Amino acid sequence: MPIAYLGREWGRQALATLRSDPRVKEAVEGLNVSVLTRITGAPEGRYAWLYATFDDGKVEGSMGKDDSGLEALPAPAFTITGPYEVFASIQRGELTEHRAFLSGQLQVDGNRLKALRLLGPLSTVTGVLAKIECET
Repeated sequence: MPIAYLGREWGRQALATLRSDPRVKEAVEGLNVSVLTRITGAPEGRYAWLYATFDDGKVEGSMGKDDSGLEALPAPAFTITGPYEVFASIQRGELTEHRAFLSGQLQVDGNRLKALRLLGPLSTVTGVLAKIECET
């Protein structure tokens, strides 16, 4: 049975994959940035936010179903916000982050210039996560 996208098992696999995949390590080498992703309209029991820190090739992350826990995290360089269906389409490979940004399906708050410069590395991260077999 496939795991649920943005569910607990998906989150466990996502963190393990991000920490071990050489493509991610290469993509984030030299970066020192944190990103908060907010997912609106996530199905019951799924994560509503993902917080990732990229520190010169090292990846750390946190996830939550509500806003509790966010106050303990450092302020992110930028926040990406969008509906669950957009993120699910990206996970399925039907849509790219770049296209979602350009079409206004994802909003960026904070340092937009930094966010645009990081689209390449973030696309690599998303591509690696898209290999996790899951049900969206």
